[in-house]
Amino acid sequence: MRNAVSGFEEMWAQQPPLGRHPVTGAYRRFSWTPADLECRAWCTDQAQARGLTVHTDRNGNLWEWCGSPGPGAVVAGSHLDSVPDGGAFDGPLGVVSALHALTDVLEDLACRR
Repeated sequence: MRNAVSGFEEMWAQQPPLGRHPVTGAYRRFSWTPADLECRAWCTDQAQARGLTVHTDRNGNLWEWCGSPGPGAVVAGSHLDSVPDGGAFDGPLGVVSALHALTDVLEDLACRR
């Protein structure tokens, strides 16, 4: 397993500052806005690049799976949207953290498909 901190920092640095105000630096990624949709697309691309299956449910939740959903599955995640004028870590931090943790697990274990 590679260094968890440097691996996270590498993935975090790849995530673009979507919804960032050019003057204040605050973030506005409200659900279903262009910034939110771009963030969802980025997460989908990251998951698919790691061999995960991506599904959006009827409530708009983005699910990324290794193997089949159901008993024995591990679920981790967060939200991508932000509060009005939120900070850089409001939203994607939890998603990137969960995706990075899963990436580390996949590097150490064979993914059952």
